[in-house]
Amino acid sequence: MSTATWAPAVGPGKTLVAFTAVFLQLPAIAVFLRLWARQIMRKRLEFNDYSLITGAILAITNSGITLGAVYNGGVGRHITEIMTEHPLLSQPLMKMTLALALTWTLANTAVKLSVLHLYYCIFPLPRFRWACYVVMGLTVAYCLSNCLQNLLLCRPIQYNWDKTINGKCSPSYYPYVSSASINLGIDFIVVFLPMPMLWGLQLNLRKKLSLSFIFGVGLLICALSAIRIHVIATMDYNDFSYSVVPDGIYSVLEPCLGVANACFPVIQPVISKLNNGWHSTTSGTRRTTDRYNDSNNRGYVGRFRTDISDMRGFQLMDQDNKSQNSELYPLQVTRQFDIENRRAKNHDEW
Repeated sequence: MSTATWAPAVGPGKTLVAFTAVFLQLPAIAVFLRLWARQIMRKRLEFNDYSLITGAILAITNSGITLGAVYNGGVGRHITEIMTEHPLLSQPLMKMTLALALTWTLANTAVKLSVLHLYYCIFPLPRFRWACYVVMGLTVAYCLSNCLQNLLLCRPIQYNWDKTINGKCSPSYYPYVSSASINLGIDFIVVFLPMPMLWGLQLNLRKKLSLSFIFGVGLLICALSAIRIHVIATMDYNDFSYSVVPDGIYSVLEPCLGVANACFPVIQPVISKLNNGWHSTTSGTRRTTDRYNDSNNRGYVGRFRTDISDMRGFQLMDQDNKSQNSELYPLQVTRQFDIENRRAKNHDEW
């Protein structure tokens, strides 16, 4: 019997460590690119930025606790092995399990609120903004209920990790499955909420598909949530430390990829800057370099310029006076980059 308070990763625990070590870097990179894009556009930070920064910190914290659960909690080992060979790991395992449930919930909530507030800023229509408020309220309500559920599953709370005291725990299977299912439902709502607005824009099919792809990458998160529900439903709770590894992987992936997905629509200025810089450095003629420099001064940022967060890639204008009988405000789109491209082209020809 070992008296050590940690143990090396073994078996499935090594897989969990590998996934976590790779993906915990993703939120930091995504937030860095987002803040860089804000700096390029000289745009002050908004609630959606602060919320996403909070979500990234919580996602990284969640990943760090996951690593701790492997080395200090014995995740990846059978529960019989922990109790007989590493008994000092059992209490840290249950403490970190509770901490992971809370950080996972808070991280996903912060990411969803960031995305919804971004929708709110992009589409100024009153009905759509009310819809964003409703989904925000639903998201916050889910967060509070899920945190309370995890905190009250065992009473007193210390009974989660110390079975020597008087207490009791409710069955965890149904609360976990229902929580994951509700989370999946909210994910679907967040992904599809802006789609009617996007397809109502006066754009050709290619541009609508491009914007739908940008906003629809969140379907990957929905797929992870759906797989996680299956994992939770088939988990062996009698051998929790061993069978929890797949759930641990998806619980790390979901918030980390969620942060990256929320940053994807607003990092276009960074991509354009890097693209223009690459073309400028690889151009073999001064004419090409001058053309890119001049077009940069004019605000030209590439063929597909859609800085969604700043609303400079397209403008939504209220045309209420053109629709007297419709309850929804028709949308007219002005592609700013089309105008700027023509100006740049005329200047080059001159």
